[in-house]
Formats: sequence, C-alpha cells, structure tokens
Amino acid sequence: MDLLNDRGSVLDLAIRYGFGFEQSFTRAFSRRFGTTPARFRRSPKAVRIAAPLAVQEPRGGGILAEPAFLVCPQRVLVGRSSQVALDRDRIEGLANGAARAFMQTDAPRIQACLSRQVYFGYVKPVHPMTGFATYVPSLEVRPDAPLPSGLQRYVIPARRFAVFRYVGWHAPEALNFAKLSALLDSIFLDWLPHAAWRLDPAFHLESVDLSRCSPDFTEAQIHIPGAPIGKPIGRC
Repeated sequence: MDLLNDRGSVLDLAIRYGFGFEQSFTRAFSRRFGTTPARFRRSPKAVRIAAPLAVQEPRGGGILAEPAFLVCPQRVLVGRSSQVALDRDRIEGLANGAARAFMQTDAPRIQACLSRQVYFGYVKPVHPMTGFATYVPSLEVRPDAPLPSGLQRYVIPARRFAVFRYVGWHAPEALNFAKLSALLDSIFLDWLPHAAWRLDPAFHLESVDLSRCSPDFTEAQIHIPGAPIGKPIGRC
C-alpha cells in the first residue's frame, strides 16, 4: 500500500523496510510479486499477500506471515544431532557453526536426498533439567536411504502443522538461533494465545530453500506441530 499511497521514492521505501539498496528491494519485491515496485506503482494490480504478525527482532527487519494449516506427509530426515545451550549460542553461534559444518562435511555424504537445496533444522525444546536444546541440521531423504556413519535418522510421521513463512533482508546464515528465538517468541507469545491451535511442544522444524535465497534475501518456513481447534486444513 505504501507504493500507492506514499509519494516517496522507491529508494525511500527500500530504506524504510530495512534494505541497504534500492536494487535489493526491487529484487525481493519482484521475486515475491512478479513485478517491480516502479511498474506496480505505474500500473497497480491485485497481488496476494499474507497478513504479517508483529515480530520482535532485536536486530530489526523481516516479516512473519500468518500460518497455513497443513497436513504434511511423513518426512525422513538425516542429520547430526548437537546439544545447544541458548545463552551460550547467542554469544558463540554454536548452532550456526553446527549447520555450516553439516553442510560442508556431512551433507555431501548423504544419499537419496529429495533436495540438497532445502535445509531442515529439527529442534527439540530446552530440557528443563539440562538447559540444553537438541538441534539437528539435516536433509530430507527417501525412506530407504542409507545412513552415513555418525549421523542420525529422524522419522516424522504424517501430521498437522501450522506453517509460518518468514522473509528477511539478510543472508541465510544470518538466520541464527537468536533470531529464530525472537521469531518463536512472536509465535508462542503473540499468536498462539489467540489462535485456534493446540500445540504439540515435542519439537518444531525450520526449513530454508537455498535456491530461493541470496546474500540479501532469506525465505524460511517454521513448522509448528499440533492440531487445529475447529479449523479446516489443507495438505502439504
């Protein structure tokens, strides 16, 4: 709406929404809506958007859209499990280090991947006794895929998810544990208390399709398992 109602330049709008350059804003806008900001301003057309949630991000930027409610088929993930203390991770970036090491060293050894471009983070919440969360950088594989030594297989049965779409104006590796924690706070503290959704707190998934990302654009999905309360749901 700002493109139609605001008389400022496209560069002014780009800076307002956290982009360092007009070209970065134009690429992100075109990727999402199929037209450039300038062309949209000259010839407005209907575009499909999702209502944003208020996202509490200390480093700013990004959009978290209202979820789609889906039934997803069984997934088989292969990855390397690590234990992450959240306070320490905010300082040292341990989860990011585990993800980089996985993609560089372990991912090439995994056979029968459905896509090497789609990265999954399988997360079990902080254990109350240890203070550690379980974090598993992983790839999705066929059910009969061999298991490389040192890695673990996780079978996620077919189930219901609330799937949130996140867009940020940064590189994929900047989507670290601290930023994800802020997004999850928005989901659990702002959205969930008012949603018709019964949460399954056992785990959640994050996925990033690297083919849709660039050094200044990241698109991710956050999969929150549970069950709808009186809501129709679609399928993955």
